[in-house]
Amino acid sequence: ELIKAYTEQFYEYLSLCRPALNAFSNPKDFIPCILDIFSRPGATIQMVEPLSVTTLPRELLERCITEVNDPVWKTTYQLYMDEIPHFEKRLTQEPYIDICRLASADEVRSGKVFISSTYETSPDHPRYTPETYILHLKNIIRLMDQYENYYFLPSHEKERQNYNLIAIESGLALLIHTSDPPLLLEIQRPEMVLACREYLLRKAEKKGYDGIHKTKIRIMLEDLIQELQG
Repeated sequence: ELIKAYTEQFYEYLSLCRPALNAFSNPKDFIPCILDIFSRPGATIQMVEPLSVTTLPRELLERCITEVNDPVWKTTYQLYMDEIPHFEKRLTQEPYIDICRLASADEVRSGKVFISSTYETSPDHPRYTPETYILHLKNIIRLMDQYENYYFLPSHEKERQNYNLIAIESGLALLIHTSDPPLLLEIQRPEMVLACREYLLRKAEKKGYDGIHKTKIRIMLEDLIQELQG
């Protein structure tokens, strides 16, 4: 018990020595932060636009790896595909709340919705078609049905947000500026991470994501699939 107490005290002092946040402006430097997100345990909540890359189905990830020209995005999509087993294992153990802006059928048909891009990309970046958007929606429904810990919360905001925010209970938050120029802030100060988590949890709780809300959301996704098939 004495050793445990001294260990906890040491880590508290160490956290005070670390910077409150690290800033990265080169997309190549985002990849280690993504790896860190995958390696950390704890409940996760994120707010991203559009549908999150963590829920992309394998067949769509494979297509993106083939079609994308940006080497950073090739590496990123490959990383996410390699992490699918780890991500789904995580869903058996810890809550994962996924707040995403849900595009309308008309937006998808217009060909203007980029496929899960963390930051503003080049005009030739892969975009959703009705077929690929349906693939992604069906995978989200599968995750909702298969894992009690996975919660999908659609956002219907008309105005696009210019940032993504991810916060993990174990002490890490990422704030990603999605407009040009891209910028990633890696937040490690416990008080700041807690503030990010509480901000996202308030948004999730206000809209509702558990219980009957989860059933309603599933029906909403199925309705959008039918509309895209029409």
